[in-house]
Amino acid sequence: KSVWLNVIDYDNTKLSNDMSISSSLKLQKHIERLGIPFCNVVAGEQFQIGEAVITVIAPNEVKHNNYISYWKAKTNNVDMSAVDKSVVNGDSIAFAFSLGNFNILFLGDTHIDSAIDGVNKYCGNMDFFAVKLSHHGRNANISKELLETVNTERFIISASGIGMNSKDEVLDIIADFNPKIEKTVLCNFDVSNISNVNEKVMLRNICSDEYKTEEIVIKS
Repeated sequence: KSVWLNVIDYDNTKLSNDMSISSSLKLQKHIERLGIPFCNVVAGEQFQIGEAVITVIAPNEVKHNNYISYWKAKTNNVDMSAVDKSVVNGDSIAFAFSLGNFNILFLGDTHIDSAIDGVNKYCGNMDFFAVKLSHHGRNANISKELLETVNTERFIISASGIGMNSKDEVLDIIADFNPKIEKTVLCNFDVSNISNVNEKVMLRNICSDEYKTEEIVIKS
């Protein structure tokens, strides 16, 4: 067993109320108590699990080092007013899972530029069965260029479902990319009450009994 966790050791007595860092600390300490090894990972690393291969596409070295600097400053009460508030998401781990010719891209909370750069550098000519959208499907983490890069018809949004009606812009961006092709957005929450959905996008709840009866055939 091992865990990917981009953190560094620090003195938690100096912490302010930063949820991302405090949550990482709690997870790190819990993992240590269980005796499970963990490590930092950056783009370009690969891990094999049986016949499956996981290719890390983000963060790159620059964004990982930016996060380390942010972490150290945060834990030493340095003024962070001039630091990009999204630097934490910049160190989010994103990866492609591959089994034969079956590929799924998991974007974590990574930035658009990191996702595009990582896919272009490390994923070659992979065809993605689906892409888990970054940052719960946030509009600041999706673009036409990203969709052109990943080129899939299926997208996954993992979120609480609260405020999904505010994601019209995201669904419109997805619909407008290759508009002649219907897209499917797979969600882990009830989608029956979501209004104003673009007619070119099909929303589906992957946790429903109806969806659980479907099978995905993986062709090697």
